[in-house]
Formats: sequence, structure tokens, C-alpha cells
Amino acid sequence: MGEIKRNLAGMRICMYGQEEHPLPHIHVFFQQQASTIAIADGRLIVGNLPAGRQKVLRAWIDLHRGELLEMWNSRLKVGGIRKIKD
Repeated sequence: MGEIKRNLAGMRICMYGQEEHPLPHIHVFFQQQASTIAIADGRLIVGNLPAGRQKVLRAWIDLHRGELLEMWNSRLKVGGIRKIKD
């Protein structure tokens, strides 16, 4: 698992490098709960994330969608997943 962002409003954002899933997504960890979020639209796919945190996360995804999709497409390569700095 590659950590993309350590602390975005208390959330840790990661992307797994070994997955073979058709839908580009990220994994979000907040208060010991895990969620899966679609990169395309910030939609909650799996899990439970408070509405306020979802709003912050969607805004962050909007800012970094290009980088996130680039990482998704190169995630199986060494160095494909990296931290995003704001």
C-alpha cells in the first residue's frame, strides 16, 4: 500500500499497488475505519465517512484528480504511487 497523503483533516489516503480493479479509487482511513472512494467523482464506494470529511475529500480529489489518475494508471510500476503535497 502506498500512502498518498498522511493527514488531510485527520484522514490518511492510500492507494494499493497490487490491485486489479476496473474502477480507479483510493482508500481512506479515518478514526480506525476504512472507506473506498472513487477518483472520478469522489463517491463513497465502501465504508462510512462523515459527511464533513467527504466534502473535504471531494474538494481534495477535485484538485488532484489528474495526479491520482496518473498514479492509478502506473500503480503497478515501481515508484508509481507517491505522496501528494499541497
